[in-house]
Amino acid sequence: MEAGLRGTDGPAAGLTDSVNAMRTGSDRLSGGGRPAVSVILIAFNRRDYIEGAFRSILAQTVDRHLFEIIVIKNFPSQLIDGWTGEPSVTVVQSPSAAIGESYSLGVTLSRGEIICFLDDDDEYETTRLARLFELFSTCSGPVYYHNQRTVIDENGKAISGRRAESLAGNQRDELIVLGPDILRGSILPSTFDVYFNESSMALSRQILLNRQRELHEGPELIDIFMVCTAMAENATFILDGRRLTKYRVHGNQVSGWGDARSGRKSVDESNSVINKHIDTEHHCMPLVRGTAVEKIFRKNLPRLVLTNQLYYSGKKDSERLLRNMISYIRMRSASDIPDVLALTFLSLAYSISHQFPRRFVGAVRR
Repeated sequence: MEAGLRGTDGPAAGLTDSVNAMRTGSDRLSGGGRPAVSVILIAFNRRDYIEGAFRSILAQTVDRHLFEIIVIKNFPSQLIDGWTGEPSVTVVQSPSAAIGESYSLGVTLSRGEIICFLDDDDEYETTRLARLFELFSTCSGPVYYHNQRTVIDENGKAISGRRAESLAGNQRDELIVLGPDILRGSILPSTFDVYFNESSMALSRQILLNRQRELHEGPELIDIFMVCTAMAENATFILDGRRLTKYRVHGNQVSGWGDARSGRKSVDESNSVINKHIDTEHHCMPLVRGTAVEKIFRKNLPRLVLTNQLYYSGKKDSERLLRNMISYIRMRSASDIPDVLALTFLSLAYSISHQFPRRFVGAVRR
């Protein structure tokens, strides 16, 4: 049995030797000549890293006939386009910049029972798909899977430091299996950061087919949507402490997380993240109704809206914005301050502190 396994008896009880599980899983999950896993790679205007992402899929240790690759992009790629016509590779040129439309198209084109996504700037470790076969084969019914990450830079080199560690997630090689009954009344373990990075996720295809209309409408943060959709479909959650995804940080990211080595990013980028969270949590609220996640969203949304209002109140006056934040923070306990507000505050203080007299900077630090 897997070291560190925790959770319900049902899904976890069947975990045996990894090689046997992978063989059994591939037999059960693939049938009728169909691949067992569909890997969907989506890119819009970002060319720098997509070929590395594509190569990381080709490098998987499982047999090639067990998985297919679906690439949706709006630009040519000599490497990827050269695979057009191969039985297990589908390449689609799509002019749409709508996130939901691209993901929905990928689901429509998919044939595998397991669907996983890969951002154009991320990569898989070579054993990731083998791990999916091993674990999905132990569960009946819909499954949501999430693994941890190694954070890399523009050149593919692993990054260390506090911010990188927070992006990498749980550092223990631990496996947690949670049944739907437990999930409805529980908060997902924060150490696994299950709402972050769709490249670290995999879902039963039926989950997304059942919620394809909501997916097509396009929440801003797809990774949060995936988790909420899995909860709505009563999926078993498998949270894997292994680092099977390489998450890249670079200057062209649109997620708003900035530079993981320094933790710095502009206030405008911070507010972009806030707006995405507001849109996504509104979009996902019906999916998590009656669960502990709904309570989190209902508590979090007013804070996010307030942060957004604070931002616009001082959009043209940085000093006013910073003073508004200081006033808000001083009137509340630390637990009542949204993380994204604190991050915006610190980013703003860093970026404009040189404009203020030393007396004001001292007040900010206190």
